[in-house]
Amino acid sequence: MSISLSSANGSLNVSAWTWGPLHELVADAKILPEDQWETTRYNCSTELDPQQVEILANFLELQVLPRLGTGERLLNDGTVTDVPDDGTFHRNDLSKNYSIRREMLVHIIDFLRAAPGSVSFD
Repeated sequence: MSISLSSANGSLNVSAWTWGPLHELVADAKILPEDQWETTRYNCSTELDPQQVEILANFLELQVLPRLGTGERLLNDGTVTDVPDDGTFHRNDLSKNYSIRREMLVHIIDFLRAAPGSVSFD
């Protein structure tokens, strides 16, 4: 399963395992309407208007990105590690399966910054 971000410039697919930590940080920060943002976690269609896209990109770039160094990843609980994901599926603690690498976060920020208008999440 993946989350697809789409704009007039194209689309970006993000795995659900990667999307989880990012989604939680944005939800906890309460920078977007909760009822609207919550649907992006479960692959339900929603759209952010240009102002909301800018708010999201700013938050990710200014608040989240500085927490991650090169080669690091953000875990679902908000902690940061430099231990690479070895692909193990953790059945006893599913939260260990979720993380976002710094490089992917940069890719998402770049996509949002390049969007000429609204961005939809499917």
